[in-house]
Formats: sequence, C-alpha cells, structure tokens
Amino acid sequence: FNTKFVPIQHTEVYTDGSCDLAKGKMGYSVVIGKVTEQGRVFGALSSYRAELAAIARALTIIEEDKDITITIKTDCLSAVL
Repeated sequence: FNTKFVPIQHTEVYTDGSCDLAKGKMGYSVVIGKVTEQGRVFGALSSYRAELAAIARALTIIEEDKDITITIKTDCLSAVL
C-alpha cells in the first residue's frame, strides 16, 4: 500500500431562516466557524423556505472542501427529515 493518511476535519454549521409576514421579507443566516453570512430569500413567504435556503447556502459554501465532514445545526426539524 502506498496511501497516505489524510485527517478529515469536522465542522459544525449553524443555520437559521426567518420570515416576517408583516414586512413581507425573508432571510437566512449561516455560521461556519468564525464566519457568518446573512442574506435575503425571495419568493413566496414561508419560514420553511427561509430555513431551507439557509441549509442550501451552507452546503454551497462548504461543497468546495472535500476533506471535511459536517454537522448541520438547525432549529427546523422538518427541513432535515
């Protein structure tokens, strides 16, 4: 065997989405380590849509790094089932 051991890094990712029906706005937040990203979500107003947008954005941010494992922490159980 001529393989080298490459340790896999584990990262916890925190996501949240929010919908303000009164203002007609949705947004998301993603926290990975010391980096926080926030953004707007467009489309039909739904807190579920905002939660899914947060998870999708987190996956997009980390997809370039193939040598990590992640745990997504969210307060929306239905988004991960």
